[in-house]
Amino acid sequence: MTTKRSRAVTRLAVLLIALASARPLAAEEKVDLATIHRIKEEAFKHSMVMDHLFYLTDVNGPRLTNSPGSGARSVEAGRYRASS
Repeated sequence: MTTKRSRAVTRLAVLLIALASARPLAAEEKVDLATIHRIKEEAFKHSMVMDHLFYLTDVNGPRLTNSPGSGARSVEAGRYRASS
């Protein structure tokens, strides 16, 4: 039992040493906060996700292939492409 425990401790020690030595090698990358804020503003203030989901679920709804309403999908696909 002690050999299993000592092996586990040895493996853990090797792992911790490897991780500790790899940490300084990681390059620090500068974060462009202005870009992040612009992305967040676009997501929260100008997002059309809920509009798209509404049309996909409530307006179009599920359609069978080649059913009479399946043509509505191509119309909506064009609408989504035009809005992006």
